[in-house]
Amino acid sequence: MIAEKLNELKKDLANCTDKQLVDHLLSLARLKKENKEMLSYLLGYGGRPLEYGEVYKSLIDDCFTDISENPYFAKKTLQKIKRIISKYYRFTSSRQGEAELYAHFLEGFCKHIHPDTRHKQVLGIGIFALKKLNAIAAQVHEDISGDVLKELDRLSAMMEVRFTHLALDEL
Repeated sequence: MIAEKLNELKKDLANCTDKQLVDHLLSLARLKKENKEMLSYLLGYGGRPLEYGEVYKSLIDDCFTDISENPYFAKKTLQKIKRIISKYYRFTSSRQGEAELYAHFLEGFCKHIHPDTRHKQVLGIGIFALKKLNAIAAQVHEDISGDVLKELDRLSAMMEVRFTHLALDEL
């Protein structure tokens, strides 16, 4: 089956009754877990992405409590956290919230990753988060950008102190 264009779907939905819209939305929610999560966000937190970010911070904290000492499994957990943050941004389109989640991620990274680790993929994920936070600072309003840059400086210093063998000069 070929999917119709968004304009066509919009026209068709405009002609539906309220009951038909509810039925269509419930059908979508049954298809995929992500559709149900998106619908939950829109109904429960629509317009309040920073409050929704608190839910995601607790998910990130749960992932960090389960993190393994084994670098392979630690890398997999860190990748899972990156996917969680990406899903948050897909749902909310809030760069400020995404910046807060990456800052929260980096704090957890510094707390839970062993300071002597030399596993390139694990350290690379931390460096990626710093670069992502720097990129977000360039994309948000200048008032928020200043706060993000201060947080970035604080987190960079924290990572340099914790991981002394890590060179962060190129950021």
